[in-house]
Order: sequence, then C-alpha cells, then structure tokens
Amino acid sequence: SLLDYFNKEYIEGRKKFYYPKSKKFFRINTGEMSNLETYEAIQFQLLSNDKKYIIHSISGMILYENNIEDCYDLKKTLVQEIKSLFPNSVDKNYKQKHTLDKTGKSIVERHDFKLESGGLVIVKCSDWSEEMHSADKLTVGIISKEFRDWLNNEAY
Repeated sequence: SLLDYFNKEYIEGRKKFYYPKSKKFFRINTGEMSNLETYEAIQFQLLSNDKKYIIHSISGMILYENNIEDCYDLKKTLVQEIKSLFPNSVDKNYKQKHTLDKTGKSIVERHDFKLESGGLVIVKCSDWSEEMHSADKLTVGIISKEFRDWLNNEAY
C-alpha cells in the first residue's frame, strides 16, 4: 500500500487522471522528494476506488538533458541486470515513435520483460523532439497484470 509510505492527504493532493478514456486508475508523481538516491522522480499508479491505495505500478525516472546516449548506456546495463533477476521472463526490445508526439519526431527505445504473473517490467529511454519541450528521460518500472490489461484495453 502506498499508505505505508505517504499519508492519504499527500496521495489525494497529487492525484492526476492521465488517461483519456478511463479514470479507473490515477497517477501520482513524487518529483520533489530530496531523499531519492538513484532516481529524480518516482511515479505510482493506483486504482481510483481503492481505499487501501494498493500500488499497481511504480516507475523511477532519471532526466537526460541533451545527453540521450547516456540514457541508452544505462538502459543496456539495467536490461542485463533485469534479465538476471527474471530469468523466466519473455523479453522484447523495440524502438518506436512516441504516441504523444503528433509530429512523429520523438522516439522511445524500450525493453519489456513479461513476467510469469502477467505483469511487466519496462526499461525505456524517451528521446523527445524539440517541439515537445520535454526532457529526455530513462524510465524503469514494474506494472501489475491488472494495470497492464487496463492500459492495453481501456485507457486509450
């Protein structure tokens, strides 16, 4: 439960509905935390009607201003570490245009690990176009089967 780490007021005060077709899940970001050692921000996804605030996804992010190659280098290292942690996972590496950039100039290089539970571990570098005014970043996350199914079938 996210309540093990934050109080209800903190969670509710940062609640954002990000997905266009459904408000079943919400997101909170904790970018202002000063005690993070590896990541610059942590993002959580939770069910909207869950009073226990069970975490269905957690992601850490590192920003890469003007040095996306460093992101790709760390991604390679993390992929090897995750392969050793989840040897029975089915993994897939791919590169695609970012769906949120209508110009088609932003690129996501992503590696997914499908877990036996149906959940997913993701490592990705997002290389945003200048037009998007967003920082390039590395994202490492793990998502539950329920959240993954919702993303694939209801969120968009």
